Amino acid sequence: MALKTDREIANLKAEDGQRQVVAVASGAGGGLCIEVRSGGRSKTWLYRYRINNKARKFTLGSYPAMSLATARVEHGKAVALVKAGEDPAAVAKASKVKRSAMPTFDAFFEEWLEWKQVAKPARTSTVEAYRHTHRLYISKAIGSLLLKDVTRAVLFAHLSKVRGRSIQAARKALTICAQMLDHAVNLDLIELNPARTIKPSTIGAEAPPPRQRWLCREEIALFWLGLNEGGYHPAQVNCLRLILLTGARRGEATSMTWDQIIGNKWVIPASNAKNGKEHTITLHPLALDVIASQRAISRGSSWVFEAIREHDAGQGHIDGNALRWVLNKVRALTMPQSEVFTVHDLRRTFASCCAEYLDANESVIELALNHSKRDRLVATYQAGKRTEQVTRLFEQWGDFVCTLIKPAQYNPVNVISVDFRGRN
Repeated sequence: MALKTDREIANLKAEDGQRQVVAVASGAGGGLCIEVRSGGRSKTWLYRYRINNKARKFTLGSYPAMSLATARVEHGKAVALVKAGEDPAAVAKASKVKRSAMPTFDAFFEEWLEWKQVAKPARTSTVEAYRHTHRLYISKAIGSLLLKDVTRAVLFAHLSKVRGRSIQAARKALTICAQMLDHAVNLDLIELNPARTIKPSTIGAEAPPPRQRWLCREEIALFWLGLNEGGYHPAQVNCLRLILLTGARRGEATSMTWDQIIGNKWVIPASNAKNGKEHTITLHPLALDVIASQRAISRGSSWVFEAIREHDAGQGHIDGNALRWVLNKVRALTMPQSEVFTVHDLRRTFASCCAEYLDANESVIELALNHSKRDRLVATYQAGKRTEQVTRLFEQWGDFVCTLIKPAQYNPVNVISVDFRGRN
């Protein structure tokens, strides 16, 4: 008769010099056995089964390290494999080989990035951002650990330290860990994703409320005038003005190239757009003046806003951090009473002012910003770009800015022939 209780298994003994195998009851079916040898301190859980008309035996674990309840669970898994036509012993052997080849966290990060680029290609800037976060906030601490050794406790302790340096960095690091460990689970390298058990709030890295800062009409005038008075590099001034006039993202503006400008249109390629869709912006005459001013100081680079100084990797476009520095200086010197604002707030200013002062349609503003529709059903059935209305909005916005800055205040950055490469 099959054994049914833990006490019966604990009391099971074999006679001297003998080996005894006894059946154990299991809800998954037959085949679960316990093997006991005389003089042995432990007993062995076995699963006896037939596959391909051959009798097989598979070791599940040892008793008491593996309890009766756990043995029945493992027996159930093995039974399911047999029913599916798979040999539990062969599956266990393959799993053991896989665990012996377990990659490190760093190595798997590269594998995940490669897979991600195939599954859902991302912009070069996005991939660089992933690498930057991994290098600064993940790799040094846990990069050398094997995937299976990166537990919830390990991640929690590390991310808590990162949070002490930067809340945003901790949130980004958690997101990367969660996504790449999801991939590890899908590849059967690990059973559970420990990062999914950690919420940003758990490590004190909740996302702040969405920013709502935008410049009113008086602030726009002060900001524009302030760009003339600080002695800033023309490329920085022109780029900030273009962002204000077009509502473009900082990365789209700083990486603007001359071949993207066709007449009075700026065609942002899909590879440089956040939503992966090509976007066309109509350039108001004021924006065209800004670009003409920039062309006059160009040193032959393909970038419209080329780097102020040469870098080791060659001459590229201006750095977004430089724009932040100029913006902060303008606010401090020209508009000290104003609340702090960022480069991205200039984009929000475009959207908010178009609604507040021009009474523009919300959907037209969203199209001008190249936002993806939140409702997928709406996006499917309303695929039109309302080109004429968007073009008209860019023109109206440019006219509005002109009325704010007044001709006397608009100075196309006093173009002079000066080598600025020694400045930051």
